[in-house]
Amino acid sequence: MNFDILIKGGTVVDGSASAGAYRADVGITGDTIEAVGDLRAAEAANVIDAHGKVVAPGFIDMHTHSDFASLIAPTSDSKILSGVTTEVIGQCGASAFPLRGEAYERSVSTFLSSEDLRITWHDVDGYLAEARRLGCSVNRVPMVGHNAIRGSVMGYVDRSPSDAELAQMIREVEIALDRGVFGLSTGLIYPPGCFAKTDEIIALVEPLARAGGLYVSHIRSEGSELERAVDEILDIHQRTGTRIHISHLKCSQRPNWTKIDWLKDRLFAARDAGLDVTADRYPYTASSTGLDTILPKWVYEGTLKDKLDRLSDAHTRERIRQEVLERLTAEDWHDTMVASCEADENRRWEGMRLDEVAREMGLDPFDALCELLIAETGRVQGIFFRMKEENLEEILTWPFVMIGSDGASRNVEKARLTGKPHPRCYGTATRVLGRYVREKGILSLETAVWKLSGFPARRLGLANRGLIAHNVIADVVVFDADVVGDRATYEDPHRYSVGIEHVIVNGVPTVTNGEHTGALAGRLLTRSAVRPRRSAAEADHRTDMDGDALGSH
Repeated sequence: MNFDILIKGGTVVDGSASAGAYRADVGITGDTIEAVGDLRAAEAANVIDAHGKVVAPGFIDMHTHSDFASLIAPTSDSKILSGVTTEVIGQCGASAFPLRGEAYERSVSTFLSSEDLRITWHDVDGYLAEARRLGCSVNRVPMVGHNAIRGSVMGYVDRSPSDAELAQMIREVEIALDRGVFGLSTGLIYPPGCFAKTDEIIALVEPLARAGGLYVSHIRSEGSELERAVDEILDIHQRTGTRIHISHLKCSQRPNWTKIDWLKDRLFAARDAGLDVTADRYPYTASSTGLDTILPKWVYEGTLKDKLDRLSDAHTRERIRQEVLERLTAEDWHDTMVASCEADENRRWEGMRLDEVAREMGLDPFDALCELLIAETGRVQGIFFRMKEENLEEILTWPFVMIGSDGASRNVEKARLTGKPHPRCYGTATRVLGRYVREKGILSLETAVWKLSGFPARRLGLANRGLIAHNVIADVVVFDADVVGDRATYEDPHRYSVGIEHVIVNGVPTVTNGEHTGALAGRLLTRSAVRPRRSAAEADHRTDMDGDALGSH
């Protein structure tokens, strides 16, 4: 037998979770795994010695924000060097299409600060064409975002859509699905999605049920209103029949940490009752998003100038202050870190907690927040240390939870442009393998690889990815289980992972001996390019405690 690539002597963890680790060789021809087994007599132009190493399917990051980042730096260094070969983009309602009106203006104002990107498109066709033109080192699975749709059709207004506006938004979902997008995402704490009522979401989700798409949601609350938010997404599932997926499942802020028992009981009971719900989680106890999410949602309405004017007006600021202080404590200000600013004069605040920034400014924390947002025209990223480690470990073990970073791909050479982003951008997959498999034993290696590969592949309907098996696409990672781990920290995030020795994307060596080859072999995946799966109604919805899927997705 002759192959293009032969991986010899490795320990295969095949991504199914139904098989234990076993010793085998893997033969690859073109973009396909042609053989798995004893291939000692085979020859290949490229032989990889994997003795003492793990051979696994390339990792699928179920939740990322690399829509624009993958265009700015197509080599996707932080992802590929952590073993990720596929990213799901367009999450939390924030897809890169459609972009018209206020949605376009906000995207342009954010990303035109980078000389490496010009937003020249307005619709799904334009974005997909640009993404294909530039290429990428990893595969990308696109979702369409509710915030992008609503912002393009209605702007950032706090009202229900007219019949004509709702019809136009539904049409945007249908167009995206027709182009092969995998589903719809919502970010119901962000403008303008936070202004939408449940009936609006149901109307937009209904086309997914007909097309077999997936509804993914950053639910309306992960803290004080967690129960209501979870009930809402389960209600949407029951009323539409659409498969649902909860983003970055958590109980946020100390007073809500005890809700973990309620959350477990509610979701396990829902699945036992036949509801088709899954979730993802990142292996960190801090979240990251814009600091302006601290503000009441009514502050977001209208243009960016409207928001800044409200912060600048003394009377309006006082109203905002009263609402914010009803929710936040002195502990919350310390638990919030400034991650990135754009203006050089504000970069000194990066890495500092908000109470520390306030002391330096000679202001109270709320006024310091407002002044920083005004100085940065509303665009300041923060990191929020508001989760409990024991809850994280509990959620990671739930059989319907897979892994998603909630981060964008990064390139160290461009680090000066990105402040101190959340370390999940560099280390999610490797942190699972290093900290929660090897060091803490929270997950077995087989279960972790399943959650990083086979499980998200099944949920998305990627029938020919996420496994080491005959006749599947050759997305493969070879890593040292004794070394693999993350190095990125909150204080020093721009550090690539260690222990990932080889990564193959669509049959093309993209990491060799721990170094990026520069290959851009990733593909923009569409639903028309994957084999259909059985519907949830045709399959047992449950999984066993080891994560081996008994159903189809």
